[in-house]
Amino acid sequence: RERQGLVANLEWRPTETVRLYLNNTFARYSDDELRDSVSFEYALGTLSNQTPTGGRYSGGRGTVELRDRKVIQTLLNVSGGAVLEFDRLTLDANLTYAQADEDTPKRVDWEFRSGTTFANVFDSGGEYLKIETVPPARLFDATLYPFRRVRNRTDAVAEDTLAFSGDARYDFDRGGYVKAGVKYVSRDKSWDRTNVDYSGITGPFLLSEVDRPGASDHLGDNFDLGPVIDRPQIRNFFTNNISRFVFDANGSRSNSLVTDFEAEEQVLAGYGMGEFSLAGVEVTAGVRVERTEAEYESFDIRRAGGAIAGAPRRRGSTDYTHVLPGVLARYDVDDRLTLRAAWTNTIGRPNYSDLVPRRDLE
Repeated sequence: RERQGLVANLEWRPTETVRLYLNNTFARYSDDELRDSVSFEYALGTLSNQTPTGGRYSGGRGTVELRDRKVIQTLLNVSGGAVLEFDRLTLDANLTYAQADEDTPKRVDWEFRSGTTFANVFDSGGEYLKIETVPPARLFDATLYPFRRVRNRTDAVAEDTLAFSGDARYDFDRGGYVKAGVKYVSRDKSWDRTNVDYSGITGPFLLSEVDRPGASDHLGDNFDLGPVIDRPQIRNFFTNNISRFVFDANGSRSNSLVTDFEAEEQVLAGYGMGEFSLAGVEVTAGVRVERTEAEYESFDIRRAGGAIAGAPRRRGSTDYTHVLPGVLARYDVDDRLTLRAAWTNTIGRPNYSDLVPRRDLE
């Protein structure tokens, strides 16, 4: 994992009552990783010899997987503004542009899976679940794991945000103030995924051809990974035998479309608030009005017998307005006791993936 960051903040005060600023931030995060995964479905087939903590199953299945993935996240934020002070009046304006990207230039998921041939005995009476195949060595026999599938995937996620805000505050002689402001935010977000999947191979291809020993010291030597997939070997095998792999056209298209979307959102908000003292109680009260207009686009996937019969793009829009009042109160009983009370109204938007007009219909 590698992180890089750059910050450059500039500020200019031509007079004591004027402050101009420009804040700049850039961040980059890169994650290149391998994930070995070994799982065993032991509770298959017929259960016999059952005890309160164990028994024997006539079937079981093992799966060995390798995920080879790289993700790069970048964030750029540029924010400029001005603060002007005129006696009791303060004006504040800000303009911000932000760009966020998440690219997955490489994600390869390899999978080898056995048949339901692993009879086993299990015991859950100790600190860890104990499972042993019958015969014992079958779970870690790489020749019993044929190739099942490989999925190649890339993702490109992007979001651009432009925001403007302006605020005005007036302070009274005897304490307290009133404040009002406006804010406009425009967001564009998109997600584009591309899958190239292979769901089989002509001729035999076993884990034993591309394996290496896995770690055996998990949780105090209680769990052994056994044979795992070796990345250099499987890369070379794929390059030299790509014509043998069976391309999964339907799965590739389906996995490429199910997450894709585009979203455009504009939010215009205004607020007014004030702070004052009433019978020894400090009160802050105000109201915010927020207007949202948005358009979303995604795919309407239609399947027939599991195969994609069509995937037209669908576009939907929405608009709504919220009035959000709030009151906060504080009362100092003495030097050691303060009472606070609040009544507020807020909203929380769902994730973009839950807002887009996406449908998968069989």
